[in-house]
This record gives sequence, C-alpha cells and structure tokens, in this order.
Amino acid sequence: MAQSRSKLWFAALAILATSCKSPTTQPQGGVGSHLSETDATAAQTGRPEIVARFNIAKGGDVILLPVHFKNQDYQFVLDTGATISIFDTSLPLGKPKKSASADTPGGKMDLQLYARPDASFANFPLKGVKRVAGFDFEQIRQVSGHPIYGVIGMDFLAGRVLQIDFDRGELLFLKSADSFAGKAFPINYRIGTPHVSAEFFGKTHSFTIDTGYSGYS
Repeated sequence: MAQSRSKLWFAALAILATSCKSPTTQPQGGVGSHLSETDATAAQTGRPEIVARFNIAKGGDVILLPVHFKNQDYQFVLDTGATISIFDTSLPLGKPKKSASADTPGGKMDLQLYARPDASFANFPLKGVKRVAGFDFEQIRQVSGHPIYGVIGMDFLAGRVLQIDFDRGELLFLKSADSFAGKAFPINYRIGTPHVSAEFFGKTHSFTIDTGYSGYS
C-alpha cells in the first residue's frame, strides 16, 4: 500500500513536469566517482568508459542517487518520467522566479519555479537545467520511508547513457553505448519523456520509460 501511495505523488510530479532522470559506494545512492581502474579495464576490453558507478537497491525499488548541494548530499529519485528536476522546498533555493500550474490525478497543483541551484550530481554540474520546481517532499518521505529531497529529471538526463542492473544493484553512467548492451530499440520523446513501442496482438503500443515508477511491471 505504501508503494502505491508513494507512486501517486511521483506520478503527480511527472505530470507536472510534462505540462508547464567509487566502486565502494554505499547502497541507495552512494557517492559516485571517476573510476580510473575500471576505465582502464574498459579501454582494454573495448567496452565503453564508465564515468560513474552507483550502488542501488535491488529488485526494482526506487533509484536514489546523491545530489551535492550546499556542502551536503541529498537523496534524489532518478526519474525518467519527469521532464524537470525538482528540489524540496526546505532547501535554500532563493526566491521563486515564476509559478506553474499542472493537472495531476489529484487535481490542480501549483508550484514555484526557481533558478538552477548551484548543485552537482556525480561530479556533473546541473548543466542543461534552466529552472527547477520546488515541492514539499515531507509526505513522500513519510510514506516511502526514504529520505527523498528531490527528483533528477530528463532536463539533466537527456543525452546521457545509463545502464541500470537491478539484479546486481548497480547503476552506471557510460560515455557511450556498445554492442554488449544488447538489442537496440528506438526511443521516442513525447513532451520530453522517453517512450518505446511494442507490438501486441497486431497492434503497436507506446510505453513510457519511467524509472520513478517503482514496484510495478
């Protein structure tokens, strides 16, 4: 029950966004690093260079990764279903620049938009992010049991190569993809979120790639 209630909020945030994702890291979003030894091995085998590696929860639980802001790390959800990154309003974001209204399953939601914070993720500054939304994640933290303080959305993730392995509990940021990744499928973007198409019973259907939607198939 807690998972479904939590997802309701994540779905609301995703809809908001579409209308206005060291080898000894800790699980659930340990700090990543540039991996020189792994990169050297990758170069020898012809595999893509690993930019950063994170331990994540196994079994398809929500992906939490650290965002460094104001000399502290905060846990953010990696959410390819959100087109905009979102920060908890308890964080020092400064004065809002404008307001935005969005349709959600629970009705209209009004949020404030802020200038891009001086924050970083896996040694990457939040380039490509023009503004972030502010949202009170307190209820999400209570319901999910996770210390969630924001969402890493597609405004940051677009153009990056990710490899997510829930069996191993590992997430990799790569410099490129290769043939070892398996079969390639075309990805279409609809209002900033990635979709893939699949055929069932003679009809083609579109599916959203939404890493923020945990606990469901």
